[in-house]
Amino acid sequence: MQTCVECGQTFHPGEGEVQWKEGRVATFLEKRCAPCEGERLEKLGAPCANCGGPIFPQSQVSVLLGPDGQRQVAHSTFECSPAGGAFYGYWGEGELVASFERIEQC
Repeated sequence: MQTCVECGQTFHPGEGEVQWKEGRVATFLEKRCAPCEGERLEKLGAPCANCGGPIFPQSQVSVLLGPDGQRQVAHSTFECSPAGGAFYGYWGEGELVASFERIEQC
């Protein structure tokens, strides 16, 4: 048993599900119980620009340029990130913390 850092309730750490928008998504519960992790995701997460699924806080992300030049974040997976069409960065606590504008040295 683990004690949730947010609410103090005990929970079983490990794989679990949390609420995201109108559905549930799988995640690994380590420091927070499922309800608290779901609230954190709703508040600090972001939707993937490609698949619409959740990007959890402290995740590596691809940073895509949208139609108006604005930055959009996507999962840094093969399915969600076009090769060569993205910068890479880090999704922190509800915001893009870093975006590496250039990966290769010229």
